Amino acid sequence: MNSDSELFQPESIQSYRDVALFCIEKLEANNYEAYVVGGTVRDIVLGREISDLDLATSAQPQEVHEVFSTFRVLDTGIRHGTVTLLIPVEGKANFQVEITTYRLESTYSDARRPDRVEFTTSIEEDLARRDLTINAMAWHPRRGLQDPYGGQADLKAELLRAVGAPEERFEEDALRILRTLRFAAELGFKIEEATDRSLREKQERLKLIAVERLQVEFFRLITAAYAPRVLDKYWQVIAVFLPEFNKFADSALRTKYLPQLASLPPLPAERLAYLVAVFYLHGDVGAPVKRTGLPAASLCRDLKCSKKLSDEIFVLSKYSARSIQADRVSVDAARQELDSVGRSFKEILEIKRLLGRTREEELEEMEQIDQELSAAGLLGIKSLTLDGRDLLELGFKGEAIGEALNKLYTAVLCESLANEKDALLERAESYRRSGN
Repeated sequence: MNSDSELFQPESIQSYRDVALFCIEKLEANNYEAYVVGGTVRDIVLGREISDLDLATSAQPQEVHEVFSTFRVLDTGIRHGTVTLLIPVEGKANFQVEITTYRLESTYSDARRPDRVEFTTSIEEDLARRDLTINAMAWHPRRGLQDPYGGQADLKAELLRAVGAPEERFEEDALRILRTLRFAAELGFKIEEATDRSLREKQERLKLIAVERLQVEFFRLITAAYAPRVLDKYWQVIAVFLPEFNKFADSALRTKYLPQLASLPPLPAERLAYLVAVFYLHGDVGAPVKRTGLPAASLCRDLKCSKKLSDEIFVLSKYSARSIQADRVSVDAARQELDSVGRSFKEILEIKRLLGRTREEELEEMEQIDQELSAAGLLGIKSLTLDGRDLLELGFKGEAIGEALNKLYTAVLCESLANEKDALLERAESYRRSGN
């Protein structure tokens, strides 16, 4: 085994290209072959910024450990031949390189994982097992681009095409169905006809995929730039694991609401809350919006959202879909609940505008009230300049303390009572004397 490359110095590594060249050089110096593969090559061809690095090599995992013995190497996917190499960089976070041994895959009995993985020494055989042609390219600093399936031509044509027979690719791993839609949403590419047909024919196989894997791909899909276009065309595929999307069988509903999705920040909470609000507004008339009811709870349950995300989606969708009176009490109540899940009233107003169910004059009134309350620092009784201990000293006891605090806050909110301790104590004393 050769010693570590003398060319490596932390200050010399400035980019993923530098890391790739260093890793390939070290592997080849030890008589192994290596290529940059996958999404990294796709992004290089597209001229996009590289944010991660995947290498494929003829070296097996233990041999990769030996080649990079002075570096930290994590067995992140050892069963499938994958390790993650951490490259230290002076003054920066470590570069992470995912290195996978060339492999062949057998049948996929569960539509999720290959029954057996066999290592190979051929980059061509490794590329043959990949999902889409644009992801089945390899790059080497001297040998250039290896593109046996026409991925570069499909990138130029803005086309998503399965490697080989699409029905076989989707039969092997059903998650590829959703991944293909996700790439369409991220890149704005059209799905090639045979791939599109097979994708729809196999869509029910998504029910075999673990929800956690579906969630990752779906979140990336709905937060992508071309999400409205993909959801409009492939809502039936999404409905396989999110039945609420069956409401989009109404093409008028899709035309009215989906384009606005792209106007929201590319974050799951905002975009899911918007969709949930649409589903609620066009669900059963008069159905209550509550934490245990549809559609917020069902969608979050189906996606196994975290409690934090579920709470955000519930509160955002509730106040987006329901009417809010343009007065200080109503706006304040909404602001308090939104604050409890880390969201703002401004976000509600934006979703309401996109839903188009509230007159602009009302939205402007609510926006003005929100600004006034923010300027005054009012957000529930916690924002009063006195607390229960002050009332205890005045002689209030038990439940009377909470009742008095609520009355004081309402007075500050609606009666222009100054939120100053002396003024509040004086008003509280009047409550005590009157017994109210």
